[in-house]
Amino acid sequence: MEWLYPFVDVIDGQIVRERIIERDVSMEDWSKVVVRDVPIIGGDPSIVIGPFVLSGWGPREIQQEQERRQSIENAAQQKFRERLAPVLVAAAIFLSITSLWLLTRWLQGDGGLLLVVLATGTTVAALWQALFDIAVSRRYAAAAFYAHCMMVSGALSLFLAEWIVARMFFPLSRLTPVLLGGGAFLS
Repeated sequence: MEWLYPFVDVIDGQIVRERIIERDVSMEDWSKVVVRDVPIIGGDPSIVIGPFVLSGWGPREIQQEQERRQSIENAAQQKFRERLAPVLVAAAIFLSITSLWLLTRWLQGDGGLLLVVLATGTTVAALWQALFDIAVSRRYAAAAFYAHCMMVSGALSLFLAEWIVARMFFPLSRLTPVLLGGGAFLS
């Protein structure tokens, strides 16, 4: 096939008209053939050997190929999200335990409040991403809204757990856990 390579060219131009020939393929008699010229505008690359066109692509074919590639990319992203969600859930659980431990250490006077705030914020961010990936993989219509509501519920639950830890060291209001638990339940 290498001998054919010097004769084959790929050309690219602007298509301005397309000739469409339609006929029924199941009939024995080919006397009824419909030919129509359709004006179209768009790129039209072709593979040619001399004056003969082996294959050409019009705007419709190019659009179909772009849609096919987009669907493949969407499927790959879907599969990635399905694999990533359990990892993010595990990370959120680990980070929430870490934030509670860091809070305990800070209240004992051995750590910094900044680490507690960073661990809590990272927990909430990992939780939101995990919930969003789960919603997208399950094809929820309002994936972001679902992730927001569930993240608020999870964050308020984490704050409630942090309040319980802080309650062991300081006398705190009993209204706070009612508000946190009620907000977590409602969201």
